[in-house]
Amino acid sequence: MDDIDLLILAAGRGSRMGEATNNIPKLCLKVNEKTILENQLEIYKKYNLREISIVTGYLNQKLDFIKFKKIHNPYWDKTNMLFSLYCAREFLKKNGSLIIVYSDIIFNENVFKKMYLSNFETAIIQDANWRDLWENRFFNIFEDAESLILDKKLKQVLEIGKKTNDINNIQGQYIGITKIGPIMKKKILHIFKKFINSEYSFIYNKKIENCYMTDLLQYLIVKKEVINFETINGGWFEFDTMNDLEIFNETYK
Repeated sequence: MDDIDLLILAAGRGSRMGEATNNIPKLCLKVNEKTILENQLEIYKKYNLREISIVTGYLNQKLDFIKFKKIHNPYWDKTNMLFSLYCAREFLKKNGSLIIVYSDIIFNENVFKKMYLSNFETAIIQDANWRDLWENRFFNIFEDAESLILDKKLKQVLEIGKKTNDINNIQGQYIGITKIGPIMKKKILHIFKKFINSEYSFIYNKKIENCYMTDLLQYLIVKKEVINFETINGGWFEFDTMNDLEIFNETYK
């Protein structure tokens, strides 16, 4: 197995959490009597990761307790996740693979193990049992679900990240964990060089600074790059709103 680094994307405000994130970043919220970050780190320490880093933004000074490498996105309030990855682009220049994880999710060890041990050059984790979770979290599952169309025979992603009201276009849900191999890292660096601070739109008429990880993945798919997937059936939870905290504390802990 090649060397693997891990990058946590944690720059955002978490505004849908309301007052809960007025004074702390979202990853410092407590679930299971530990912060979201602590829940993640308990998993990571069981694996031979070369380096762990985090991209910070909102209330960066509240994360001074973190002992591993911090990379600050100074434009966190004007940009989205893909720009945070750009801020950490030095990781894309290193040999080996990079696992990228959203900072507002928790998951069990088997979920992370799937990604860590994946033999694919570039892959995502997708939850085939997504609907149970979404029906617990939302009155209307289409409110937050995005498209994920899969070639299950080849284990390739054909489409990701579009808004849809067609259940046939939602064959799973991307959970916010991606593994990028050495070949794809170079291609993403080339994309950044071409589109950052450019007058050209990146995808769906959006500037790259305002794009999400799913926008990058969909752009790569459009350009005929292979994005594979590993499948889970639950075992994770996302915290977007105070309602999510309440649901988790009542149902999942």
